[in-house]
Amino acid sequence: SDRIGSVTYSYTGTGLTTYGPSAFAPTAAGTYAITPSAAIFSSGSSSNYSTITYTPGTFTITKKALTVAPTAGQSFAYGTSSPTYAFTVTDFIGSETTANAAGYNAPTCSASGYSATLAVGSSPFTISCSGGSAANYSFITTATTTATITQAPLIVSAEAKSVNYGDPAPTLTFVVNGWRNSESAANAAGYGAPTCSSSYSRTSPAGTPVAITCSGATATNYSFSYSGANITIAKLGTLTITAASPSAITFGAATPANSVTSTGKAANDVISSATYRYAGTGSTTYASSITPPTLPGTYSITPSDVVFAVNSGATSNYTTITYTAGSLTINAASLVVTAASPASIEYGGTKAADTFTVTGLNATDRIGSVTYSYAGTGSTVYGPTPTAPTAAGTYSITPSAAVFSAGSSANYTTITYTAGSFTISKKALTVTPTAGQSVIYGTSSPTYAFSVAGFIGSETAANAAGYSAPTCSASGYSTTLAVGSSPFTISCSGGSAANYSFVTTATTTATITQAPLTVSAEGKSINYGAVAPSYTFGISGWRNSESAANATGYSAPTCSSSYTRTSPAGTPVAITCSGASATNYSFSYVSANITIAKLGTLGITAASPSAITFGAATPANSITTSGMAPSDVIASVTYRYAGTGSTTYASSITPP
Repeated sequence: SDRIGSVTYSYTGTGLTTYGPSAFAPTAAGTYAITPSAAIFSSGSSSNYSTITYTPGTFTITKKALTVAPTAGQSFAYGTSSPTYAFTVTDFIGSETTANAAGYNAPTCSASGYSATLAVGSSPFTISCSGGSAANYSFITTATTTATITQAPLIVSAEAKSVNYGDPAPTLTFVVNGWRNSESAANAAGYGAPTCSSSYSRTSPAGTPVAITCSGATATNYSFSYSGANITIAKLGTLTITAASPSAITFGAATPANSVTSTGKAANDVISSATYRYAGTGSTTYASSITPPTLPGTYSITPSDVVFAVNSGATSNYTTITYTAGSLTINAASLVVTAASPASIEYGGTKAADTFTVTGLNATDRIGSVTYSYAGTGSTVYGPTPTAPTAAGTYSITPSAAVFSAGSSANYTTITYTAGSFTISKKALTVTPTAGQSVIYGTSSPTYAFSVAGFIGSETAANAAGYSAPTCSASGYSTTLAVGSSPFTISCSGGSAANYSFVTTATTTATITQAPLTVSAEGKSINYGAVAPSYTFGISGWRNSESAANATGYSAPTCSSSYTRTSPAGTPVAITCSGASATNYSFSYVSANITIAKLGTLGITAASPSAITFGAATPANSITTSGMAPSDVIASVTYRYAGTGSTTYASSITPP
């Protein structure tokens, strides 16, 4: 019924294993005794037993196998005399490694067929490992691998150089370190030398090292790495910069461009600019300034703050910069004011505004105005006057009395005024013979009408200065040229005027018209009742000694009147003519009159009929005449009766 609930165990190494005794179970490889003690009864009691004997048991922990594998893909630099081969050890327990595994001694690896002279590109050789020990591990070294020969590293070291600023580039050299197997550049297989270069130029700044780098070396069994060096650039000594002394200039001329010369300058340096200061010398007063002087005098030109062209030097490349002054002389100047010669204009045009040019004027001086005087030249009589001419002619324009708006005439030793010139050409008038003209047949010196156009403003032929009219004439005209002949040409020429020229190229044609003849009826005088008179006429106006007898195509006029034998006396009767014709003449007519004079006494006598008897009818009355015109007819008269003798009968139209 007794029960032992627990005992205490103690562990102790046996054989070659050293451990304990310890209450903690061992973990390292080895053989161990497990000894119980201090039994604790969970039922019953140790007092129930006279003796309790404890007998140990045994326990073995075998070594864990580690796998050793040479690292695949290994290569070894050509010429390595005792290469170390890499390998891995795997299968450690927990966090144990080669670094902390108890009693760890690494295996070793070796290669079959390897030698220090084995060339790059040779057949791979085999790496195998062996050995190795550890307290708790065994080693499996059956794995192998192959390895190759790689190029051995050579170091190409550029050699440092020292130059003065501006020197030509030095020759670049180098050394090669790391040769193996007693080789050198002279006998290494496939050797090609490196090249070395730098960014050095003759304008590389002093005090700033310029790197030398090498590259491009080759060899069968070597690779190359490169170590640079520097070119150290020392400053040059003193750079002396001297301002040029330009040739003397005349007051008002542009200041010459400044320049410098130098000594001690590096061959490839280029000075692009400098600051120049001017100062009066001798008796000339002019405070130091970068503004060039303009007044006559002598001046120093002192350079400073030299600037080098881009990538072509700097003052920092020299230990000292020294500046030496040049000189400038400005001589007093003469000023010439020249009036411009404006473009010619026609009479009546507008002259361009007067201007002038100036030579010898200082850049800061300004002439605001001058006075102009005009005078005729050549055959033109005018002025001198400040009033610009308007008439045709040639003129000089002379400037004077320059007024300075900046500066002063006192700055100039002399001011010379040079005249310009100006021409007003005559305005062309167009002469045009009047179209549609005609000339009367036989005219001995015809006058031809024409018009003149192109006068300026209100000017006309009547008031244009010096006007003399052109004349017109006809070609092919003669006084005998008949009506109906071909038209003849009228052209004009000549003409003159002070301000005008005459264009007489226009022509026209004219014809011959009939000359006027006047037909004049001749007056007549007759007595009343006479037979109509014969009519006559006269013709005036014949030309070229012609007459009715020889004028071409002449046909005489006819004359007539309303006269009859009963036309009353004292009343003139007009005689008119018409119907005349001739080839070269037209006709007009002048009338005349027939003057009718009265006849003498007209006697009218009543008839005395035969006596009648009282109571008989009164006889019809009648009359007889004497002195009556033959064509007159008395149609009736009034009769009055009156007693005669002893017969008393008062006068009456009633018959008795």
